[in-house]
Amino acid sequence: MMNRYYFLFAVLILLSIGCKTNRPSAGASDKDLVIEAMKKINQDDIIYNIRIFPNKELMENAASFSQNMMYQVDSCFYLSDGLKKVYPLSAEYIPGGVAKSFEYMVTFEKNKASSADDFILFYQDKYINKRNYQLLFK
Repeated sequence: MMNRYYFLFAVLILLSIGCKTNRPSAGASDKDLVIEAMKKINQDDIIYNIRIFPNKELMENAASFSQNMMYQVDSCFYLSDGLKKVYPLSAEYIPGGVAKSFEYMVTFEKNKASSADDFILFYQDKYINKRNYQLLFK
């Protein structure tokens, strides 16, 4: 009986350790949207994986904005240090993600945002509620 307890405890510890990620993450939300983002810095690029979840009432009218959210968001994302804005090299819509959400891979050139820690990621909504969202990474 005691061996079974230690085995289960060891499995739970390993599972909890295996589920953690070292990637910085950020989020922002209000009554209309929930935005989640993860940052990965490569040798040449800074890549953000971003998910946007409109609320249930807005998703009922998704036909009015879903095409734009899929293919015209490249200028909705930018990095800013308070003085200048850096727009992404690409903002690719990722189909087949989480249901009733919009998922993107947004890539910035590393040398344009050389001190990536000084920059804040912004999402400037143009199609759902026309608000700005600031994503601060931990």
